[in-house]
Parts: sequence; structure tokens; C-alpha cells
Amino acid sequence: MLTFWRNAKKWVCEDIYSHKNLNMQEADLLNLIKDCCPNISLNKHQFIDIWRDYDVIIADKKTVFRIPKHTINIEDIEREKNLIDIIAINIPNIKIPKHNIVYWKKPFVYMDCIDGDPLSKEAFNSLSQNQKNSLAKDFANLLKKLHNIHIKEFEEIWYSAWWTDISWINSMKNEIISKCWHLISQNILKNILNYIQELWNYNHPVKVMTHGDLKNHNVFLDREQKSLLGIIDFSNARLTDPAIDFCSFLDFWEDFVKLILKYYWWDNEIINRTQFYRKRIYLFILMDVIENKPDLIENTLEKVNEVFS
Repeated sequence: MLTFWRNAKKWVCEDIYSHKNLNMQEADLLNLIKDCCPNISLNKHQFIDIWRDYDVIIADKKTVFRIPKHTINIEDIEREKNLIDIIAINIPNIKIPKHNIVYWKKPFVYMDCIDGDPLSKEAFNSLSQNQKNSLAKDFANLLKKLHNIHIKEFEEIWYSAWWTDISWINSMKNEIISKCWHLISQNILKNILNYIQELWNYNHPVKVMTHGDLKNHNVFLDREQKSLLGIIDFSNARLTDPAIDFCSFLDFWEDFVKLILKYYWWDNEIINRTQFYRKRIYLFILMDVIENKPDLIENTLEKVNEVFS
């Protein structure tokens, strides 16, 4: 069994710097939660295991449990809690659930569930133009507040984007080569490797705290007002170019990004930077599919070939 000790600042796993697999079956996870949180009802629950780094259990649509799959993610849960504590104070009008960490046989996090609707493409397409305009204002206000929190508050507990570190860049290149060389053409592989190198060279001078993953399952709308209600999952937050936080909105349509920027701050280059950063998401999707979802490989490769051709 893994053991944990506490140094001057945080809890540390004796195996914290490894990628040792901590995967547990659903029944074992439920028993873990029952042992640590006996007052939380698990009569009705939803088990979600689609993410690369965490298992998720939602209990009675009230409490969300997020359990690391690898020991290397254990340190991240305390860092993310400290990050959220700062952000929630600075953005009080948006629900950002407080993280509660349990240090037990397997450290994990639990938080209140946001009672709203995820911002899916279907939900977005059902909005009127006035509602889309209002939602754009909501996002602009959120991002202005997030991006204007003084960066000094984060420097001790968070870190810059991975592509600013040459060792990460080389690691990413090696991983792409080892896992994809037999799946994609040499031309596409070359384009991907060139893009990863471009990421490192394209070190935008403006650095702010970004969410990094404002996808539909991390954004919740008020069911009646259709306004922005809350956001979750800051595990991909980084000190980097603010353009990163507009990437996921391209899933809806580019005009929506421009609408948000109208209320945020217009920068003629930010659309181009957003489109440039957007391409990196397809690399993450490709690696995840290769490792965990082989049945989706054909459609994923089709999209990767399109993006990097």
C-alpha cells in the first residue's frame, strides 16, 4: 500500500514522481468513499472513467468525487485546491466548487455538484441570438477577472504551460513518434513534430492565469436564464497566453469567439493565436484515443490528418 507523509508545505506520496497506476474498480472506489465519508449517501451514483488522469463518481447528483489514476497526479490535487481558493475569492459571482481533500489509502477530492446544464453544442445551438450575446458577455467578464488576478498569487503554487519547457517538448515529440509512427503518414508526422517545435518557439510574452480547458463538460449554464452559472476542473490551468482560454469556443463557431472578444479586449492577433493553440488539443485527443479508446482511432486519425495536412 502507498504511504504518505507531510513535509513543511504539503502531503507527499512516497511514489509521487512515478506514473504508477492507481486504478481501482468501481466497487473498490465506492468502498473507499464510504470509509472516508460515511455521511455522504451513495444510494444513487454515476461512475465516469472517460478521463485519462482521474476517475469520477457523482453521488446523488450532489457530490462529485475525483480520484487520481496515477501517483503523479496526487500532488496536483493539492495544488489545484490552493489555486481554486484564490480564484473563487476573486470571481465570487460564478460557482467554482471548493475542493475538499481526503488523505487516506488513496488521496482524492470531493466537491459540491453544480446544479446546472453543461454547455453542449446542442445547448448552445438552442440559444437565441440575444442569449448567445448575453453568454458572450458572461464569458468575457469571467475571463477578464481570471486573467487580471495578480500573477504573483499563483507563481508559488502553479507553473507555466508545458510547451515553454524544452524537456517537455522533447518528451512530447518522443511520445508522438513512438505511438503514432505506424498510424499516420510520414508527412503528417513531420508536420506534427514541426508544430510541437513551433509551440516552444512561439512563447507569447503576455502571461496570465488561464483555465486551459473551458470545454462543454466543464462549463455549466443556469437552466432557466441560460446564463453562465459555474465552471469546474482547473487541472489544466497554466500561466500562459490568454488566447488559450478562447480555444474551446471554436467548437461552437468562430463568430462566438469574436463576440466574446468584443466584450473582453479586441486584439487583431488573438484569433490567430487561438487557432494556432487549438491544434494542440487534437494531439491530446489522439494520444488519449490510442491509449484508452481504440474504437475511436479511425475518426480521430481522419481529423488529425485534416488539421495537420
